[in-house]
Amino acid sequence: MPQIELSAVKGLVQKTGQGFVDADVQLDSGAVDLTATSASAAAKGALIHSVTPGENVDFKLHGTAQGATKGQIKIILSQDDNSLTLKNAADADVTPQTILTNVGDMAVCVFNGTTWVCGHAIG
Repeated sequence: MPQIELSAVKGLVQKTGQGFVDADVQLDSGAVDLTATSASAAAKGALIHSVTPGENVDFKLHGTAQGATKGQIKIILSQDDNSLTLKNAADADVTPQTILTNVGDMAVCVFNGTTWVCGHAIG
């Protein structure tokens, strides 16, 4: 079976190899703000964000004005024991409030056209 790569720029790409790959996976350190004008298309389009907060910080998800699309999915994985609070574009808590506090805590977030709704597994 070929490797299928998901890319924010190229879409679905079939390559030699195996598995399903997020070409735009983000390995983030510290706070993340996808509403900032400096946030790249790759960061906004990435399916997976592996975050090492390093301190108690926010992960701010983008909204419609910054390119979020109804049905878009984000998987956010914490890499350390510092609090990572998930926020929406209005700088309010996502629904339901989600704070990742341990190594391996994760959230699967879906943009419903208005805000991000997150299911989470917290250790």
